[in-house]
Amino acid sequence: MVAPGESARVVSNLLGRDLVGERPITVDQTNYSVVVGEEVVVKWLQPPVLAPHPGVHVLQHLAGRGFSEMPAFIGCEERGELVLAIVSQFVPGAQDGWD
Repeated sequence: MVAPGESARVVSNLLGRDLVGERPITVDQTNYSVVVGEEVVVKWLQPPVLAPHPGVHVLQHLAGRGFSEMPAFIGCEERGELVLAIVSQFVPGAQDGWD
């Protein structure tokens, strides 16, 4: 899976500040998601996807148009030609992407 501390490292790099504390989201899902600092969710893609990832493009487009009916898109983790993770705002009290 993902090494302990890796999600916090990705988030800290994207935000430019340190966030600590990681916990996995344990509901059934295709990917592996980790909440960092109770502020951000890192969705690790299983398997990684070739860049450009269409989901990243859609999230950037919606954010650029001021759409606020979703968690804020923060960024993504890419290595080489692969998108490894998508990072977004954590919504406290949400159980999954639908509730």
